[in-house]
Amino acid sequence: MQVRAARTRQALILAAAELIDDRGMKGTGLLDISRAAGVSKGALYFHFASKDELVAAVRQEARASVMATAEHCLDGRTCTLAGAARFTVAMSRRMRADPVLRAGLRLDAEGVTGERTGGGSLRAGWLTLLRERLTADAAQGRLRPGVDPDATASLLAAVTVGLESMGRENDAWWEPRVTTGIWQLLLDLAATDPRTTAEVDRALAELRADAEAARAEAEAAARQAAEQAVADGPAAHDDIVIRPPAPRPGHLTGDHYAAPGVHRPAAVCRPAAEPAGRLPGQHRQLGPVGALTGASAYDAG
Repeated sequence: MQVRAARTRQALILAAAELIDDRGMKGTGLLDISRAAGVSKGALYFHFASKDELVAAVRQEARASVMATAEHCLDGRTCTLAGAARFTVAMSRRMRADPVLRAGLRLDAEGVTGERTGGGSLRAGWLTLLRERLTADAAQGRLRPGVDPDATASLLAAVTVGLESMGRENDAWWEPRVTTGIWQLLLDLAATDPRTTAEVDRALAELRADAEAARAEAEAAARQAAEQAVADGPAAHDDIVIRPPAPRPGHLTGDHYAAPGVHRPAAVCRPAAEPAGRLPGQHRQLGPVGALTGASAYDAG
């Protein structure tokens, strides 16, 4: 019974996160959440006494995810510049895959903070850690002389939050190749002593290798999906359309800028109902979350 109750609770958190990510706090109601989770409203109230309490649970999970990533990347064993690059790339990847993290950050952007809804900003924790690590780096000579650690932390935070925001409009901004390229430029601006430069170079090499592996995996998955659609015959893929991306003027797509009047077509298999700008396998869908819980619509546990 406890396992079943835990599954129901987690399904409610996930359903709430998906809806908040898609509609925002004001556009998400408790009835919507219970339906998306596949449980009754009574079951929802069994686990959460109010919408604020459920929102607080979403924000707490998102905060735990952010801090676990930050503490792993900004561990103090390597220079903070390299760690910050790893953190931004890791956050971009998690943003693509984790609706709870996206929902938590959207709630921050909407100003949904306070004790009733899960405390202060999700960004406050990792930004504090980043400033502490950069201050320590400056004391150890790991930053270029004259570089202010607070100003550097502000720049790195602005880049991270900017990528987070831009990725909501077009998740190509969360592509590993994009984030790695941006960090190459940033770290070149903060050239430091040979030891730190070597650490930065190793970090960038790892990130580039990861980006290439992710790109190859995505291409292989797209080819496999296209081959399967052809093998299944016309009736099985009537809902698949092949269309090139349609970037806006000056918009970033994949690993290049698409300037006005310049178009680089690339066939992509997508479900016909998927919004343009989403990558294969990365569209957000509010599925029957309750199917994962094993609970009926009348299960209060």
